[in-house]
Amino acid sequence: MTKTRIYPGMLDKSLEYFQVHDVVYFLQNGVVKKFTEREHHSELQEVIDNDRKLKTVLTQLCGPEPTQQQMLLAKCRFGGLDFEPDFKEGKSSHDYRECSKRGNCIGENIVCRPPLINGKEVSQQELKILRYCSGNTKNEAIASEMNIPYGTLTVMKTKIYKKYNFQTKQQSATTLMAKGLL
Repeated sequence: MTKTRIYPGMLDKSLEYFQVHDVVYFLQNGVVKKFTEREHHSELQEVIDNDRKLKTVLTQLCGPEPTQQQMLLAKCRFGGLDFEPDFKEGKSSHDYRECSKRGNCIGENIVCRPPLINGKEVSQQELKILRYCSGNTKNEAIASEMNIPYGTLTVMKTKIYKKYNFQTKQQSATTLMAKGLL
């Protein structure tokens, strides 16, 4: 049985930002437009205004121009295309983005945010293990690829599954897929 999923904003007023190459788009009311085709992004400005540290870092990265700050926030915090709306009924939900600047950016975990599963932050190592375990690769090969002992991987995997309340590999993979993490 196939389950059809519809991206946020295709059939409702929820708002989904996403990035393709270097261009930021948004999807709302069934219409996809470039970020620059909408004059005001008040929901992004509200996020910036309510977080002093975020505003400071965005000013360092983009200067004082609100549109540039909003675009960087849309790109880094909300720029993944997934099945959860970035903005719906006044509430926001961030996306996880792969980034070549991870580990070297002043905005890390301020502008962007680590992924969440069941309300809990996922570390880079946990995400790597969950991604490996979502495929067909055997645990022995995963341990070898990650250069860790097989027993250590087994213990880590058990702890990760318990932390995020996963019972099966399929449940883990489905959750990662829905959140745009696979």
